[in-house]
Amino acid sequence: MKRNYRRALLLVISCLSLLASGYICYKINTDIPQSQTDPSAAPEPVVLSFQNREEGIRIQWKASPGAVNYRVVRKEKSGLWEVYDYTENTWYDDNAVEDGVTYYYKVYGIGQVKTGKASEAVKVLRLAKPQIVLAEKQEGGIALSWQEVKTAGYYYVYRSGDGEKFEKISDRIRELMYLDASVSPGNTYYYCVKAANSNNTYISVRSDVVSIEY
Repeated sequence: MKRNYRRALLLVISCLSLLASGYICYKINTDIPQSQTDPSAAPEPVVLSFQNREEGIRIQWKASPGAVNYRVVRKEKSGLWEVYDYTENTWYDDNAVEDGVTYYYKVYGIGQVKTGKASEAVKVLRLAKPQIVLAEKQEGGIALSWQEVKTAGYYYVYRSGDGEKFEKISDRIRELMYLDASVSPGNTYYYCVKAANSNNTYISVRSDVVSIEY
C-alpha cells in the first residue's frame, strides 16, 4: 500500500515538474519576437524602386533576411490579387503589361517553412517607349516629332553631342513636336525622347536615339 502511494506521489511530482518546464519554455518563446524564434519566417520586403523598361515594368526590393525566394502578386485597379510569379532575385521584370494600364504589386519573402508578410503595395503606370518619327533640318533649327504615348501627359527631349552623354533640353512638352533652335552648322546632334504622366510620377524608358547633322 505504502509502495503504491509513493509511486503515485512520484508520478504527480514528475507531472508537475513537466508542466512547470513546459510553461517556462512557452513563456520564453512567447516573449521573444517571431523573427528570433522562427528563422523560417522572413520579414516583409521593402520595395525600393520601380521603373518602366522597354519591354515592361521592373520592381526592385530590399533583400528580406531569411528569405530563400520571393512571391510576386499583381492586380489591376479593379481586379483581385493574383499570385503572379516566384523569383530568387530581389527584382522582377513584368513583361506581360499593356500600355496605359496601372498595375499594383506586392512582394512576399518566403522562408524555409513559412511565408512572411507582404510588402506595401506599389502602384505603377505602364508608359510605353516613345517613337521618334521625324528629325529634319529647318531654317530655324532641327525639328523633331514623335508618336503619342498612351496616357502620357508630357514629354522631355534630350540631346547629346557625342551620342553618349545626354542632357535634357526641354521643359514639359504637351505637343508631339519640338524645335531645337540652339544648334550650329557643321555639327551632328543626337536626340531621344521620354514620356511622363501628368504629375511626373512615372517616366518611360527613352526612345531610340536619332542623329542628324545641321
